[in-house]
Amino acid sequence: MAFSSSGGPPPKMAREKGLSGGQKPYGFRFYEKLASGKNKKIGFLQIDKGEEKVPILILDVASLDDGNEWDPSVYIHEKFRYNNTWQNYAICRCKTPEGCSLDAALQEPHTHAPWCKKPADEKNPQEGECDKLGKPEPRKGAWRWVFTAIKLKPFTFERGKMIGKTIPYQRCLGLASEDQFKELLAYRKAYKGLRGRLFNVSRSDGQFSAKIGDKWDPVEEWSDEKMMEHFADAAADYGLSPEDYVKAFDYEKVLPLPTVAEMAEISKWVAGERGINLDNPSAPPSGNPVANAVSDAATGDDENPEEDVPF
Repeated sequence: MAFSSSGGPPPKMAREKGLSGGQKPYGFRFYEKLASGKNKKIGFLQIDKGEEKVPILILDVASLDDGNEWDPSVYIHEKFRYNNTWQNYAICRCKTPEGCSLDAALQEPHTHAPWCKKPADEKNPQEGECDKLGKPEPRKGAWRWVFTAIKLKPFTFERGKMIGKTIPYQRCLGLASEDQFKELLAYRKAYKGLRGRLFNVSRSDGQFSAKIGDKWDPVEEWSDEKMMEHFADAAADYGLSPEDYVKAFDYEKVLPLPTVAEMAEISKWVAGERGINLDNPSAPPSGNPVANAVSDAATGDDENPEEDVPF
């Protein structure tokens, strides 16, 4: 990796009554600093199930000249529930010597699945239940390849401070799983990079279809000049110059690796809402969460309207 990745704490906080330990964070997201000095919440690329031929323009150079085809990639906790919303993200520290305390805070009971049954053998000719069934199991962050894209599809806000406003384009962060990474890697090799490549992206309607789409069809290549001219108005509305708007996110800044102390703070709040005792994470949830998931923090504000933006 060429950068140390993380999810930092959000800039806006709201006080939660009845819970000791400081202010309750509004939520956990990633932010980009604009020319004005303000922080703008980063949206994530998402294609609706069954949607076809959504135009997606990639902004990363994504060449393979440096010999590291995995860069940039992260381990990330995606869409976990906190403060009455699933729109929470945090970089996972699982690859550090200290490990990631958020894994335990997000633990779930191990569920029975076909691939974790006890296999049949001579002594037990029938498949059996998994020994881990029902036991608490840490939820580890998932590996994702990271890229920056512009979704050339209008979006109208239905909630929050921007309700009723329509934006023509959506500058967003893409998170590709290993399957989608392999497809994009093939295009990177074929085109010697991805910057300015326009794709028509489709997503099947299957239950586990990829959020960023599972079929990427190349259309054409845009020059830097064409991108800056085409997105000039959108860039001004976003808060960046056209030149910066068509650049990839600065991953060092928008995905910084949290310190052990910062991750412990995130984990404390998430575990408290879920009734998880981090001093004894193997114990079952208490059923008496320390913090109520609905609080004054959930009402939103100018910097953090809880708009479930699908990009």
